[in-house]
Amino acid sequence: MSFFSTILCRLGFHMRSRRKAKQTEAGWKSVCRSCGEPMIKLKGGDWRVMLKAPGPSRAERLKQREAEARRRRMPPPRRRRPGDRA
Repeated sequence: MSFFSTILCRLGFHMRSRRKAKQTEAGWKSVCRSCGEPMIKLKGGDWRVMLKAPGPSRAERLKQREAEARRRRMPPPRRRRPGDRA
C-alpha cells in the first residue's frame, strides 16, 4: 500500500482488487486494493464501496470499554459466613 493510494482512499477513490473479485447471487463483490473496504459492482460496470450499518458512537464505545474493564478488575463478592460481622 503506497502513500498515494492511502490518500486516494481517504478521499473516497478506491481501487478494486481483481484478484479478490467473486461472483455471488447478489452480484460481483471485491475489496479495495489498498484499504480492504468491501466493494460491490453496480449496473453499468461501476464499483462502489458497500454501505455499512451504523455502529455505536464514540461515546458508546468508550462506555462499553469502561464497563468491560470494570468487569475484569472486580473480584467476585466474598460470601458471608455466620460468624462474620456486618
